[in-house]
Amino acid sequence: MIIQVILTILALVVICLGLVHLGRATVLANALILSGGFGIYSVWNPSSTTAVANALGVGRGADLLIYLSVVVSTALLLLLYIQLRRQMILITNLARHIAIQEAHRPVTKTTEVES
Repeated sequence: MIIQVILTILALVVICLGLVHLGRATVLANALILSGGFGIYSVWNPSSTTAVANALGVGRGADLLIYLSVVVSTALLLLLYIQLRRQMILITNLARHIAIQEAHRPVTKTTEVES
């Protein structure tokens, strides 16, 4: 019973995180809300996940959830890599643009004081 309460609280935190990001990242927010809701449902109705797992050819509901979490984690890592790569390309382009802009500026001569 205690683990169900703890997992429900964690799922509610995930749902709240999704609600916070609802305006900025709609797909991510909806995914968080759905996964949190599914998490709460599966925590309080474990026999239903076992029935779904058996229908899909998996032995237990817990195994199905682990398989799904591996797939979702891999997809999220791929999306994070793609976003990081886009940002690296953007930073490279900005650095090139700044370098070109500064290369066209005339060099100011400073007078050297002879001693």
